[in-house]
Amino acid sequence: MCSPVVNQVLQAAQQPTKHYGITSPISLTQPKEADLILTQKLTEALKPYGVFEEELELQRRILVLGKLNSVVKEWIRDMSETKHLPSSIIENIGGKIFTFGSYRLGVHTKGADIDALCVAPRHVDRSDFFTSFYEKLKEQEEVKDLRAVEEAFVPVIKLSFDGIEIDILFARLALQTIPGDLDLRNDSLLKNLDIREWPNPVLLKQPEDCNLHLPVWDPRVTPSDRYHLMPIITPAYPQQNSTYNVSVSTRAVMIEEFKQGLAITDEILQNKAEWPKLFEAPNFFQKYKHYIVLLASAPTEKQHLEWEEFSTMWVIGIVFKKMESSENLNVDLTYDIQSFTDTVYRQAINSKMFEPDMKITRYVQFSFVNVVEDGNLVIQKRRKHSTEGIRLMNENSIDLSLDSDNSMSVPSPTAALKSCSQNHSTSPQG
Repeated sequence: MCSPVVNQVLQAAQQPTKHYGITSPISLTQPKEADLILTQKLTEALKPYGVFEEELELQRRILVLGKLNSVVKEWIRDMSETKHLPSSIIENIGGKIFTFGSYRLGVHTKGADIDALCVAPRHVDRSDFFTSFYEKLKEQEEVKDLRAVEEAFVPVIKLSFDGIEIDILFARLALQTIPGDLDLRNDSLLKNLDIREWPNPVLLKQPEDCNLHLPVWDPRVTPSDRYHLMPIITPAYPQQNSTYNVSVSTRAVMIEEFKQGLAITDEILQNKAEWPKLFEAPNFFQKYKHYIVLLASAPTEKQHLEWEEFSTMWVIGIVFKKMESSENLNVDLTYDIQSFTDTVYRQAINSKMFEPDMKITRYVQFSFVNVVEDGNLVIQKRRKHSTEGIRLMNENSIDLSLDSDNSMSVPSPTAALKSCSQNHSTSPQG
């Protein structure tokens, strides 16, 4: 006769394993002792970098999300009263904040922002989110650095709530009320919603066809999808390519880093190296001869915050092909800088966040760059030229040189605006 403990183990083994999220685990095999030791060593190697949050900080995040959720419910209730819904419905109108991304998965680092989704009932639309909800957030004393990016590829409200950075997206469901136990994994929630236009892909699961007629990433059907260089497809329906703006250059940079990380990890698994080797700082400022220093300038602090975020999301690096027969290659950066700045300006104009005094980009030789200990850059300036501002050469270019020997010009916002007005269908690939 089996003991009660053995019976409990047998019963647990016979029950189906519960899967969290929309994808099943790669393996249910328990870790070996060697795996546990490697995990502990990895944890110890990461601690000096300050990536783990203390329990108090984790509790603070939960408290902030609770406050934000209360603000959302109060806002939706106010909107319901404004739109003259019956009091019986308003009492249970609901509304909820859902988290996703690294925070939801429990793998966020210390000080990382929180990705959140504001879910509202059918009578609250996106314009309400970017107007009345935005104004309500402005009234909260804990809210700082509030900005709305309504025309971006992913419309979002960004803010700092009691010192914690939060990005809030909006979704309106075809429901009269939003219950507290709402499960967003139910694909039927996508019925009656508006349609938004969107090499071998990386797939967490095979794409689903829910017969809802929403556009999904499919190079067999959509010609533009065939030109994506590094497709990594989101697992939830409707599937989209999360790396749509990867270019040949940025892909090359990432692949090089992937290969180096894999080589070091293999050494660690073979006991030829320790985890700290994986986190050694690269000799970035000794690796290259030419550097592009991006200077994001704007007339106000608020605009500068938006402009800096927008500019940096479009750049990882630029890689140039080297001629094998020549050791001394004369590198002309003009086209690459023009292409990058034109992309950023055009996207900013399309997103309706551009202001005339927003500027970016300057090219310098390495001899003009000082690297301070914290990784920041200091650009040496020659006395005969003032660099307090950027000198306009004509309406189609901006002088970004530090001296007469290093002249470089790029398209101005005016030129990008003209190009954008002539062709609204252009969609740069990053």
